[in-house]
Amino acid sequence: MKKIINYLKNNKLLSDYYSKYITQKNNKTFSFSCNLIDEAYDKAIIYNKSWLESKLKIINNLKNITEVEDIFSELRAFLYLYNVFNNSLLCEKEINNKKPDFYINDKNIYNKPIIIDVASYNSSKSKKIKRILDNRVTKIKNVTLQIKVTESNPAGFPQRQGIDIYNSENISKLNNIKNKEDQFIYNCLNILWIDFFNQYHWDDISITVNKYFPFYSNNSWIYFGWLWHGFYSKKNDIIFDCLNKNLIYRREYKMEYNAKFQSNSILDFAIFNLPEGIIIFENCKRRKKFSIYEALLKIPNLKLEYSFLNWPNNNLKSRINYYRKFGKKLYDLYYPFSKKNK
Repeated sequence: MKKIINYLKNNKLLSDYYSKYITQKNNKTFSFSCNLIDEAYDKAIIYNKSWLESKLKIINNLKNITEVEDIFSELRAFLYLYNVFNNSLLCEKEINNKKPDFYINDKNIYNKPIIIDVASYNSSKSKKIKRILDNRVTKIKNVTLQIKVTESNPAGFPQRQGIDIYNSENISKLNNIKNKEDQFIYNCLNILWIDFFNQYHWDDISITVNKYFPFYSNNSWIYFGWLWHGFYSKKNDIIFDCLNKNLIYRREYKMEYNAKFQSNSILDFAIFNLPEGIIIFENCKRRKKFSIYEALLKIPNLKLEYSFLNWPNNNLKSRINYYRKFGKKLYDLYYPFSKKNK
């Protein structure tokens, strides 16, 4: 990211922040993020210099790190998308009085125009996302130890006592990303690109590929993947943070609305950019068939095993309903144990 920092040298707040951050956060994830931005810079300076310069100009006038990270999300998306669509990828082209981040209209390959809009999954601006549960000093054999226990959650902590849980907060935040869908067009193929790299700037909060599974287990615990349920759950589905045979942890939550891909969304796909790789969810209620799968499968670092597509067997709806019913069975199985031990 040295080229970007060099460009930011006139903005002391930003250049100092990122220079210091690179020094302090010398880890593989942050290095990978920096490398992606450098690669995007190198590619854009050749193939779309005017777009890159406009983005850098915006960055140089910003005073808010979160807004800078939003633009870095666009740069990372550009890198991946250009590797697939090459010169067919147009940046911020106006279409039908809308100006999405990316647009592809190659009728020789795709039977519909493609609109891609980028969102950055930033930490909550209005909610506290980390809190201290215990902070004390103790002595063990003349050795003084400070014990500090914290908990954190990307979307903040439950707001409504007795109703919300951690996962319901995360699902709500996820469904509010581009919820008006005003940059998308009904008769186009619409893709929402969500960048999760920024979460590594939230201290020790992490979003891993496990969250993309409907459920995953660790020892005797079963966890609900809020990213999956944030797109595929229906109203009245029961959601948990986690379960074991002895209790329901942090109560259950009954979905109060249909998740994004169970509603009237005009999105066709959501693409998630994580340090672990690219994951794709397809809208199970999409309206028409598009010739896009071959392109999607060419996205670098795609984790197909975590993705939910209606390809190649045209069985996405049945797979989703299977996992929703599976969640109900878990509820029926574990709830009696929980009720008995409350």
